[in-house]
Amino acid sequence: MTRLILLLCACIISAGCGGPSTVQPSSVDSIPVKAPFQSVVVAQPTIARGGEQAISVTLAQQAPTTTILQLEITYAGGATQDVLDQTVGRTATLNWQVPDDAKSGDAKFRLKSSGCGCGDRSSATGPTDIESMVEGHFFVQ
Repeated sequence: MTRLILLLCACIISAGCGGPSTVQPSSVDSIPVKAPFQSVVVAQPTIARGGEQAISVTLAQQAPTTTILQLEITYAGGATQDVLDQTVGRTATLNWQVPDDAKSGDAKFRLKSSGCGCGDRSSATGPTDIESMVEGHFFVQ
């Protein structure tokens, strides 16, 4: 119980310290991120309705642990879409199809990551239940 309280206090303190680090610019839309994300890149900054979109994620973790990725997309008209994925390594690509009836305009997304809390607890891979979030957008034509 004491360990849990200390872990929660450490999370609160670390969340309030420092600003987000930025990723290196590239030919696609890179989102400013902070740990545990190393980079989050939108494949197509502008996409047509019905097109396939993707977000590539690189995590800063060193040891291979299971990470759950939950993507929540809100389109211009208020319609929402959820994409759920997981990775055991440092990288993942979340793919989805933009609905044919999505309204043209700015689509906002929120990407959350958290550990699954499963597997061998005897390994020193760090906390598995800390949630982190990054937000970004792309444009639907």
